[in-house]
Amino acid sequence: GELYPMDDSVTFHLLDTITMTNSELSPFYKYIFDYICTISDGALSEVLGHYGLLAIKNNTELYLRSESLPQFQFICYELAFTDNFDEELKSINKLWKINTSPDLHQKVDAIIEEFRVEITELQKDL
Repeated sequence: GELYPMDDSVTFHLLDTITMTNSELSPFYKYIFDYICTISDGALSEVLGHYGLLAIKNNTELYLRSESLPQFQFICYELAFTDNFDEELKSINKLWKINTSPDLHQKVDAIIEEFRVEITELQKDL
């Protein structure tokens, strides 16, 4: 059958599965999650930042070796609502460096800085 991602329990169950699992299916799950991020709108978009953070936490190397990160804007939006996003970014930076090989550490720093800039801009509009 077909499943169109929307703001419902079936989609949330799917997102739980594809963002929490680190297995041989992870590249396929990433493909699905990337697709969901590119087509989402409305209420579903509001939860994708949370799932993006989970996905990268559980499959850091897979996501950060990718050429693109469709979850970026959703993660920024999610973090823009935290009380102290700088502390959260420091925590994320540390975790991502633990979960990746040293050759990705420079990319981690660059992504964290991109988050910082984008979140600062988003907060001006909140």
